[in-house]
Amino acid sequence: EFRLRHLQSEGKPMANNQPWLNNGAIEVLKRIAEHPLWKSRAQWKASGKNGYLRGTGLALGGWLGGLQPTGATVRLNPDGSLQVLTGQVDIAGTNIALAQIAASSYGVDVDKVRITTGDTDVAPVTGLSAGSKTIYTVGVAVMEAAKDARKQTLEIAAKEMEAAVQDLEIENERVVVRGVPDRGITLAQIGKKGNLYMSKVPPVLGVSHPAFSQQAPAFCAELARIEVDPDTGEVKLHDFVVVQDVGKAINPLGVEGQMQGGAVQSLGMALTEALTFDDHGRLTNPSLLDYKKLTAADLPNIETIIVEKPSPAGPFGARGVGEPPIVPAPAAIANAVQDATGIRLTELPLTPERIALAMVARAAPHRSTS
Repeated sequence: EFRLRHLQSEGKPMANNQPWLNNGAIEVLKRIAEHPLWKSRAQWKASGKNGYLRGTGLALGGWLGGLQPTGATVRLNPDGSLQVLTGQVDIAGTNIALAQIAASSYGVDVDKVRITTGDTDVAPVTGLSAGSKTIYTVGVAVMEAAKDARKQTLEIAAKEMEAAVQDLEIENERVVVRGVPDRGITLAQIGKKGNLYMSKVPPVLGVSHPAFSQQAPAFCAELARIEVDPDTGEVKLHDFVVVQDVGKAINPLGVEGQMQGGAVQSLGMALTEALTFDDHGRLTNPSLLDYKKLTAADLPNIETIIVEKPSPAGPFGARGVGEPPIVPAPAAIANAVQDATGIRLTELPLTPERIALAMVARAAPHRSTS
């Protein structure tokens, strides 16, 4: 309630004095506030057994999103399929999302789209795979290139069929006259004509190379239910909920996977992960044997809830997804620990040792010194 009242709204200045752009911060916070786990936090707190302390915490975090010029080409092949070329690598299911964008923008099924992630010496400029910007930027390039390829396809079909471009549409892998489906030409025929020796029909090659000036802030709210062993300080995760504004979920299954993956990274940051050094500055835990990462056995069920508040500039309204869920979990866990124990910890990770020592320190003034 306090967070909602004091949340900076769109148009209000950020720390750099630039205005907050369109975002779903209010929507995700309201959505998580309606969750049954949040509404039943008092019952959860009172349900601890055998001395174990229970608590619930939530937090909101955001990511402005990166920007970088990018490019893509979309070619119509002789078999009627589309070939998308970018310099983007397939990270976290990028290729299937780009294929979906190309298919929807051109007008074919996604199984008719092939993605080529080319050598950066010859592929269009794509930029870094960082900043939660891949679909937001490369997706726009693919969308615009596919629309360009569609425009070229319809123009070629109009000449071949002696019809007006505005009367044509792509349907079932054919260009047909709207309302007269028997009058048409297949995409494969158009693709072949553009590849024939001495052909007067140009190949279809859609091109796009956009630059960007508007970020798409993405917000995520996370809720944690935990249990603390008062003797050891160990935290057990019972439930975790991720609510995120993704703008538009191009590939919902992939989006949920990224939300869960980001949450797991964040939970590790909150509870176990830390680099340690000796007195000479040497790293003392350089391997996974000593650097404690959470595994599937350590994790609770992670519930994901997608909120869609479209961004003005993203493809079909999409925003960046990968990094926003990394932001809130440490604060959510710290809030849950405070709810359970009454202790506010401000240093990560929230290890059993830190929690146990803080509980001992709190109890110390009340102990008899006689």
